[in-house]
Amino acid sequence: MNYTFTKYTFNIPEIVTYFAYIYSLIALAILIKPTRALYLIMFSLCTIATYTALASCNFFSFNTKQIFLASILYTIPCAFALYLIHKTWKYFKKDILYKLALVLLPLFYYIGMKTYEYIANCGTLHNYNTLKSSYHIVTFVNYIIVFAKLKKLI
Repeated sequence: MNYTFTKYTFNIPEIVTYFAYIYSLIALAILIKPTRALYLIMFSLCTIATYTALASCNFFSFNTKQIFLASILYTIPCAFALYLIHKTWKYFKKDILYKLALVLLPLFYYIGMKTYEYIANCGTLHNYNTLKSSYHIVTFVNYIIVFAKLKKLI
């Protein structure tokens, strides 16, 4: 299901997957108290996924160590963002700009993925096609955890 708008092609399943994935992470960050174990698992999964996506691109001719370093450098701000969302939610949850930023995060993620595909010379849909199963599994597990937590709160 591709839709072309000017010279850009939009893949609806890719967009839905990215939005569901990022919203599941936001919900997880809000509802689950951060622990070292949780962040170690998330950091590891994100680093492995990023490495997998980058290693299969023509990423400037980076070697394995450089791709691994780039993966870690990408993962650190991602993990920090989840921590920051958890710590700031109770203070800013009524702030319209804060909510708007959270609502727009999947769009920023989508733009970031398209930018990386372009810069790293990966080709259209590379990230999505490489990590589709990982996105679906992680999103599904995240929502199970979120709904279990919500059920306890109700």
